[in-house]
Amino acid sequence: MPNTLIFPNGVRLAKREEIPGPESQRAAEWARIESANITSGFVLTQVVGERFAFYAEANVDAPSLWPVFRDLSRALIEEEATLLFSEVDDQPNSLGSGDISTIIDVLSWSEYQLAHDGFLQFGVVSDNQAINEVLVAPTKHLQIWLNDEMRFRAVMQEHGVLEVSQLEFLDQYPTTTTVIPSDRGMLLDVPALGMRLQAGIAANKGRPN
Repeated sequence: MPNTLIFPNGVRLAKREEIPGPESQRAAEWARIESANITSGFVLTQVVGERFAFYAEANVDAPSLWPVFRDLSRALIEEEATLLFSEVDDQPNSLGSGDISTIIDVLSWSEYQLAHDGFLQFGVVSDNQAINEVLVAPTKHLQIWLNDEMRFRAVMQEHGVLEVSQLEFLDQYPTTTTVIPSDRGMLLDVPALGMRLQAGIAANKGRPN
């Protein structure tokens, strides 16, 4: 296959025997998988008439996903942000709001799972006069709603993620999602994540300016 993207450990293209349905359908889907061309990069589109100026999508090699998410969030999101989180088949819901540094610090405890677990999606958003949002889909590509093009490009350049004319994503093809190893860092417990976030926000508010 011509795919050059390093996939997350918990999500991959399906093998032929894993594709459901009648043989004719399986053969067609397998042909699509064999011709897939999933690579690193980003596409950026200017938007008119919305509270964000640009929309971007990006593929990032799995080992770099957390650093890219972290740096994009710090660069694009206003100081006060909302943490979005859900399992694969649900809409992301708020787990709480606070300063972006506290949210990133709390998430960093489980950065391996966030970058590799195909059963989870998460992101951060600030929604004041303008919308800025960085979201990681279950198949671990990035969706970004932004207003500061220069900051966005600076982060992508720093991490060697190049602009391309078009991209293919894992979720365009049949995929297999597997449970990641339990010995790779602190695994995520959603209620505990919310509690850590609230504790971090409270501690931050108690600090002198």
